[in-house]
Amino acid sequence: MKNTKVIGVMREKKFSPNHIENDAEIMKAVAGEMYKAGYDVSLISEGDFVNSDENFADCAGIFSMGRKNETLDKLMTLEQSGVKVINSSVGVYNSFRETLTPLLVENNIPIPQSIVFGTDEFEPEFFSEMPGHKVWLKCENHSFHREDVSPMYSLAECETTIREFAKRGFKKCLLQENAVGSEIKFYGLSDGTLFHWYYANGLPHHTFDEETFAELMIKVGQMLSLDVFGGDAIIREDGTFLLIDFNDWPSFAPIREQAGKAISGLIDRKIKENK
Repeated sequence: MKNTKVIGVMREKKFSPNHIENDAEIMKAVAGEMYKAGYDVSLISEGDFVNSDENFADCAGIFSMGRKNETLDKLMTLEQSGVKVINSSVGVYNSFRETLTPLLVENNIPIPQSIVFGTDEFEPEFFSEMPGHKVWLKCENHSFHREDVSPMYSLAECETTIREFAKRGFKKCLLQENAVGSEIKFYGLSDGTLFHWYYANGLPHHTFDEETFAELMIKVGQMLSLDVFGGDAIIREDGTFLLIDFNDWPSFAPIREQAGKAISGLIDRKIKENK
C-alpha cells in the first residue's frame, strides 16, 4: 500500500523576523497542494517536532522550514533512516552565514568582499580595509532581529555591535563590503521548475543577463544541497552582479500560490524518486 504520510515542520517564530505570517502561509499553501495530490499531510511546530515521541520514520517525506540545531539534527537522523526531507539538514547548515561565505568563495560565486571572524577575534583592520564608507555587519547563522544585519559607518559602532552580538551568544559574525547598485530579491527551486526575481529598491534599475543569473543561482542551490531557496543580489551598473545573501526556504510572499504548487510538485517527485 502506498505510504502517503507527510508532515511539514513550521519555522519557529524567532527565526522569522518580520515574516512570521508569510512563512506560515507558504507552509499552509504547500500542505494544501500536497493534500490535493493525495497525501495525508499535517503541519507541526518546530518545538513540537523536536519534543515529540512520535515515530516520524514512518513518513514518506518531511518538508521543513526548521532552523533550530535540534530540529536539523533530528531531521538528519530521519534522513539517514531513509525518510526524504526537504530542505535537507545539510542544506540548511550550509546556508548558515559562517558556512555559506567560504563555500561561495571556494566555488567562485561573485560576492562582495567579506570576512567571517569570531566575535572575540575582531581586529580594527577588518573594518578599515573594507572599501567605501559603509559596511554591513551580519550575525552568524540566521537573523533573529532586524538589527542582526546592520550598516556600520564607524569603527566604534562596529566594535560596539560586535560586543552586543557576543553578549547574545553569537560566536561568529560577518563583515561585508557595501555593494552599490540595484538590489534584487529572488526565489527558486534546485530542479529549475521555479525561479522568480524582482527589483527590491528604487530607480535606477540596472539591467543584467537574467538567464545566466538564474542558472547560476540554481547551481548554487544544488551546490548547497538546498532544494528550496531564495536570496538577494546587487546588480551593478555594468550588468555584473554580487550575491549578498542566500538562504533556505524564504516566504515566497509575492508568488505564494505559484510557489505552493511548484514546491509541492518537487516534494512529490522527490518522495517518488526515494522509493
